[in-house]
Amino acid sequence: MTKTKVKMNVHRISFPCGINVYVITYSSEDDATQTMSQTLDAGRVTADSNNLPELNHAHNMNDQVAIMEARHASLTEILVQLQNVNSLLERRRLLYEGLGGRDLSNLPIKQLRAVDDTVDELLSRIHERIRVLSLQEQGQNEGVAETAVSSTQELLGNCECPMEGQDGFVSSSDSTEGGDGEEDHDYNAE
Repeated sequence: MTKTKVKMNVHRISFPCGINVYVITYSSEDDATQTMSQTLDAGRVTADSNNLPELNHAHNMNDQVAIMEARHASLTEILVQLQNVNSLLERRRLLYEGLGGRDLSNLPIKQLRAVDDTVDELLSRIHERIRVLSLQEQGQNEGVAETAVSSTQELLGNCECPMEGQDGFVSSSDSTEGGDGEEDHDYNAE
């Protein structure tokens, strides 16, 4: 119903019946209220209508909608992160099954590709670790050993190696100084 029709209905009701009719319109999207009346008391009616709890309720509802939209966005972001973690855990589980000698032939191609990607990622980390350790053994420069150890520790710190307990690294305290030049390594150090 348009505002003009509302005004006409106010006039039709109030004039023949001899009563004062006040119509107060408000919107939850608009802060200003409108008052329609046939008398000069419109100012008082407007002041009274501005104090109606329904107006505050509508304004508070808009605030709640904004809060809920922000909460929804936050929860959606958390959901995406959890789905990524779940996908990674599923790939690790499938990799465990494959390394444990279980049959992977009945897996769908999507899961086989995920296992393939995980194996490729782990192989590249292993090759990097071998490269770093070979640089350490060669001792090309004085600082190479410490650099190799720190880069290995950094590499393994970021590694989500599926073989738990086998993601050790060589620390500088593990090498023997002097002696016959051989080094003892603790590959299972945490």
